[in-house]
Amino acid sequence: DGKSIAFVSDRYGNDDIFITSIEGNSPMRVTYRSTGDQLTSWDAGFLLFESNRDFRALEWDREIQMVSEKGGTPYRAMDALGKYAVMSPDGSKVAFVKGSCRIEREAYTGSANLDLWLFDLKSGQYTQLTDYEGNDFLPKWKDNNTIYFISARSGKYNVHTLGLDQRSVENAVTNEKSFGMIRLFPSNAFENKANSR
Repeated sequence: DGKSIAFVSDRYGNDDIFITSIEGNSPMRVTYRSTGDQLTSWDAGFLLFESNRDFRALEWDREIQMVSEKGGTPYRAMDALGKYAVMSPDGSKVAFVKGSCRIEREAYTGSANLDLWLFDLKSGQYTQLTDYEGNDFLPKWKDNNTIYFISARSGKYNVHTLGLDQRSVENAVTNEKSFGMIRLFPSNAFENKANSR
């Protein structure tokens, strides 16, 4: 609603999630675990975050946890492990990334590549969204049926869109040729450019 900010701070010794008013009141602490928590999404009244709470000794990827914006006990959003999890605006789905390749390896192709996946919170169904042999990562929702993400499929990391209805990746929204992009901020930054294509 534009009135609060969620952020990560190590003020108690490890990374925890806090929420504060944009007017600067005392932050409300949301997570309290001794392992670090990394916020990835805040939509539909819930915070999604990555954490190494239970499976770090066995797996490379982190657990995707969920907690109410009002606080309470966090719980696993899904059984799968992954990263970059973001909830759809209507709160029904989570887009996330599976794979173990470092994003610094822009030209990598192989079995450790990063792919986008979708988890339906109501049905519990998983759907693989991309199968490009290079890296697809950092999904952001444009609306409940369209996802922006970064991919190396155009030679350098650029922002692409994926329509869930057609399961098709559309042309790149950006056209970087020298230095690929590795960060993608809220989707409304691309609205005008995407609509002008």
